[in-house]
Amino acid sequence: MASQWNSAGTWEERDVSKWATEQLTKLLEPLSVDAAPVQAQVTKVKCNGEARKLIVRGKPRVGFEYELELKFKGAVQVEVRKGSARPSQLEAPFQSALASALSTFYEDLKAL
Repeated sequence: MASQWNSAGTWEERDVSKWATEQLTKLLEPLSVDAAPVQAQVTKVKCNGEARKLIVRGKPRVGFEYELELKFKGAVQVEVRKGSARPSQLEAPFQSALASALSTFYEDLKAL
């Protein structure tokens, strides 16, 4: 809810960047994928950006913008046919794991 001084609830924002950066790092560092053909573990997370908790016309909202760099180690088993492999086979497991972690982050940010 809006602060006491903002009885109309028009616009209010609070910087939650420190918490958000720590939370993103905490969620992404243990990220691993073990879904054929990929086995990988995140080894380092670099997280730059900002996050804000907003009250707009009396309704709570969140806003954030982050640039993430994930370093990982692992193995990929790819069947090569005539010199090519399908990149989608490599991306799908990572997209799913990352989407899950970011969804958790978003829900935690809304709950602040």
